[in-house]
Amino acid sequence: MLELDMEFSAVSYNNLYGKGFEADLVLLAPQVAYLYPVVKEILKKQIVAEIPPAVYAAYDIAGLMAFVRKLLEEKKEEEVEKKLPIERVEYKIRL
Repeated sequence: MLELDMEFSAVSYNNLYGKGFEADLVLLAPQVAYLYPVVKEILKKQIVAEIPPAVYAAYDIAGLMAFVRKLLEEKKEEEVEKKLPIERVEYKIRL
């Protein structure tokens, strides 16, 4: 309906690293959010974020989708900023 190409899988913390390296984005439930620094250090190439407790508690799917979109947009912006700008160099040739 929303024409989004996304797949979500819930995994236990014990299986997080087996599945996490295959993911683009890892969302931590509030119950395990205290593990964020450890997960972020191990899954360096993935986006790791904590699901906001209000979104999680209310089963707010629309809020979660908005949160995911924001994370993905921020990642795109970071990637663009990391690229070196192309400088234009003008040469004057005397003949």
